[in-house]
Order: sequence, then structure tokens, then C-alpha cells
Amino acid sequence: MVSPTADWTHPRELSPGSAVFRHWRSDFVHPIFESGYPIRALAGRLPPETVTASVYLSPGARAFEPAAGMLADMPRTCIVTRGAEQLVDSMWRLRDRLRADNGEERVSHVSERDATHDVLVSSWQEPERTNVLKKIAAWTEEIAGQA
Repeated sequence: MVSPTADWTHPRELSPGSAVFRHWRSDFVHPIFESGYPIRALAGRLPPETVTASVYLSPGARAFEPAAGMLADMPRTCIVTRGAEQLVDSMWRLRDRLRADNGEERVSHVSERDATHDVLVSSWQEPERTNVLKKIAAWTEEIAGQA
């Protein structure tokens, strides 16, 4: 999963110390979330909580604590995050929840501390871009070797 949106909660509902506010100058997703459109689009005529408190739509949400085993039996997973992303807090929660239910050895985490959301397609973000691509390649080779 590359920069998975793991929590669709509206920014106004998040604490001032969250990455949404810490990294607003280094990421471009804030206006999208601030508009409220993602929740409206996903929920349709259902209540917004259908999106923000769903383990399936917002598995990294702060709005709930999933029951033990709710994310169990997932395939081996690699989560790619960047330290300057606005939604990184929820990605870390998703990683931690997956590891709790599946074991740390089944959930890999690739991260570059100073990279932004679109590092994979931004040649100006070197050496972070190459570092992330090499780590993804190594994970893929590891998985292929175990098949």
C-alpha cells in the first residue's frame, strides 16, 4: 500500500498536533479533505460515521479501536509512508493494527522521513525517491522468494 488513506475523518475533527496540521506545507491533500468531499462521496446518503468509523473504509481511524482479530489473516503487506505526509498518523495506526493481528513479520513498513506524498513520481525528491523504490523492490523480491 503506497500512502494508503486509512482515515477519512474531516480535519476539523482531528487534534491540532496531528500530521494533518504539522505537514500542511509539505503535502497537497489538505484542501481535498477540508472540502468534506471524500466523506460525502464515500458515504452517499449514509451517515458520515459509516465512513469514518468503519474498519473497512477507515482502518487507521482514531474514531474507533478495532476488536482483536478484526484485521487478522491479511496477506503479507508492505505499507509505504513518507514522513512529510499529512495523513501519516493514520497510516501508522493502520500499520500497528495490522501488525497486532498478523504479526510484525507479515507487515513491512517502508518510510523516508523527509519525503512527501508523491515521492515515487517526483524526480526532484532524490535520494528519497530511489531509497523508497529500492526498499519496495527488496520487499517484492523477498515475497517472490517465499512463493
